[in-house]
Amino acid sequence: INDYTENKNPNPGYGTHITGSTNGDNGFDATFTGNPSLFSWDSQNGSWTTATNTNTNTIEAGKAYGILIRGDRGTNIYVDNIAKGDDTRLRSLGTILTGDVNKDDDLNPNSEGFSLIGNPYQAEVDMKATLATSSTHLDKRFYYAYKPNIGERGGYVTVDLDSDPVGYVPEAPSNENAIAAKFRFLQVNQSIFIQTESDLQPNEVPTLTFKEEFKTDQSLTNEVFRGVPTSKVDLNIYSISNDKLMDGVRFKFDATYDEEAGPDDALKFWNDDETIGIL
Repeated sequence: INDYTENKNPNPGYGTHITGSTNGDNGFDATFTGNPSLFSWDSQNGSWTTATNTNTNTIEAGKAYGILIRGDRGTNIYVDNIAKGDDTRLRSLGTILTGDVNKDDDLNPNSEGFSLIGNPYQAEVDMKATLATSSTHLDKRFYYAYKPNIGERGGYVTVDLDSDPVGYVPEAPSNENAIAAKFRFLQVNQSIFIQTESDLQPNEVPTLTFKEEFKTDQSLTNEVFRGVPTSKVDLNIYSISNDKLMDGVRFKFDATYDEEAGPDDALKFWNDDETIGIL
């Protein structure tokens, strides 16, 4: 049934295609290539894995996924493999998860390994407080989040939880005050990468628990006092054709920092379009 019309669109403006089959088997939408568009992260091995079906596996609160969203289900994915459709809304149905949520089983047990963690709540969560007081053997200074308007198709930013206020890199100067503050808080239905600490000992394992006390409904609050900011220099790359921010790095300066690479330094995440790092 390799036919675009077989991929139903009962609610225009909602939903998206989930691909992974050439004939529509296992609940996937059929495409010519059968290329997958839904992935989960294997924290034990530090790699993406493709979804095996959509008709028996269901989404879970707090379970992190990576998905290619081409648009709503009215998008003709047979036009070409990179078809882009109209704006869409994704909805889910189920019981709202409450109470403390332990995520130990989703953490990478290897030193400097990455874990993809999803927000289990229908509320924003203060990640600075969560990592600082409700985790062990994880990097509490940085996390890595996908930002959809970096480059031509989105990219990862490094969130600096150690800065005051919390900031991210790369960062367009005009967005510094309003948007950067949001990155202290994990949004509803958002997933982020966190890293296991570099000096993990053989008898140590990372732990993480989301707690009700770190929920918030006011992520943008008025600042009445700020300490002396850390000196910094940003180096950003912009597209010549449309002046779009593609990637960037930040140099921070403080007398307490070490001259060698260490826990004060964040690793650089990869991006599809352009990536710049510091050696």
